[in-house]
This record gives sequence, structure tokens and C-alpha cells, in this order.
Amino acid sequence: MKTNPQPTKIFLLTMLVLLMYGCYPIYETVYHYTPPSSSAGMDCVTQCNKSRTQCERRETDANERCMRDAETEYNNCLKWQSKAEENCGRQAGYDEKKYNDCLRTMDAQAACRKTTCTANLKSCDAPFNTCYASCGGHVRPEQICVRNCQ
Repeated sequence: MKTNPQPTKIFLLTMLVLLMYGCYPIYETVYHYTPPSSSAGMDCVTQCNKSRTQCERRETDANERCMRDAETEYNNCLKWQSKAEENCGRQAGYDEKKYNDCLRTMDAQAACRKTTCTANLKSCDAPFNTCYASCGGHVRPEQICVRNCQ
């Protein structure tokens, strides 16, 4: 009896691609700032810093709201599932097959998962950098390796 080598080749190729992807270096952008030479420029940069702080606060607040909402939705889903399980039991009576079929249908409809939330503080970089440069300062971006560096 011959076996089909195709699934094995596909599996090995997939594993190779995943392994190679995990080995590539990961870069982040860091910024170097040269302040403006005038006092008016420095006052302007102070306003840029205030705007950046407000931006970061908005992002943090949005992330906290997201986490609260995710927790509420998750708990509501668990409550719904618990009630649905009770209903499955009532509908199926003592018929184990009907009960298991009902549970499978319910699981397919609502698998309870928490939403992942992250604060995107990096989204505040571009407006800050634009503001900083408009005040007469200079912004120099630099790509640095942060993981899988060689």
C-alpha cells in the first residue's frame, strides 16, 4: 500500500516557513531630538509635549475602556452559555445524544473569548514629531533591532 507523501511535504514546508519567520530580526523606530535654538521654539516644544501627554492619556483611557468592555462581554457570554446548557438539559430530557448535540450547536454559536486590548502609544509619535519639527527642532528616526538580532 502506497502512502501519499503530499501532506508530509506540505507540513514540513509550513514548519520551515514558520521557523524562518521566527528567526528574522524585529526592528523598532526610535527618535533622536535636537531642540530648537530659540526660546520661542522651546516654548512651542512644551506645547508639543502637553499634546503628546494628552494623546497618550487618550490611548491609555481607550485601552482601559476596551479591557472593561471585553471583561463584561466575556462574562455575559459565560452567563449565556450557562443558561443555554440548562436549556439543553431541559430540552433533551435524559437523552444524552440530544443533550450533546445541543451543546455542540451552542458551542458553535458562541465560543467565549476575551477581546485583546492594547494601548497604541506609538500612534502619538507622528503628531509629536510633526509638532516638534514645526517648532524648529530636528527629529532623526533610527531603526534599531530589538529581537532576533545577529
